[in-house]
Amino acid sequence: ELLAAAVAIAALVLALCTALYGFYHATQLKTVRYDLSLPNAALGQEMTIVMISDLHLGAIQSENRLADIIDEINGLEPDLVCIAGDFFDSDYQAIRDPDAAASTLQQLRATYGVYVSLGNHDAGATFGQMQAFLDLCGIRTLADEAVCIDDRLVLVGRLDPSPIGGYNGKTRQPLSQLLTGLHEDLPVVVMDHNPANADTYTS
Repeated sequence: ELLAAAVAIAALVLALCTALYGFYHATQLKTVRYDLSLPNAALGQEMTIVMISDLHLGAIQSENRLADIIDEINGLEPDLVCIAGDFFDSDYQAIRDPDAAASTLQQLRATYGVYVSLGNHDAGATFGQMQAFLDLCGIRTLADEAVCIDDRLVLVGRLDPSPIGGYNGKTRQPLSQLLTGLHEDLPVVVMDHNPANADTYTS
């Protein structure tokens, strides 16, 4: 019985330490830079794209760190901001102060705008409210859609293949269908929340 109690306590301590470790790293901002060169100077000139994901707005402490995240992004002076899914934490109603959060997000600055694709948590019963909130913030949703950015690149936003609660009937389409009619000579940037899908974009 003593051994069983010790094992149970050790398991509890390990679980607590793991949770604290995960919570700490979830609140840390880390910037990673990638310098990419394209053949034939496809973009015409240098472009700074900032990509973030997993804001999980509505989760514990998510609103408290929002201002720091916006400041960090704006400090990079982006031409384009891409938010690759899980903007929300499954339930719009979980956001404590939507007006304050929207006011903070409206301060995002990017030459060619701010775009978001949808992750598995950006779905469900409050999907309509999520979309209205993004519109209010000036963030354009690409729900399995593609858009040409300043005739310099094509930006694609994919729907997650496994949304929690669905996207009000919207479903994921073949990438080729999304690119039909767009500039075939321009580089393509794809926002897809699930990294397991990355292999499908290599040619």
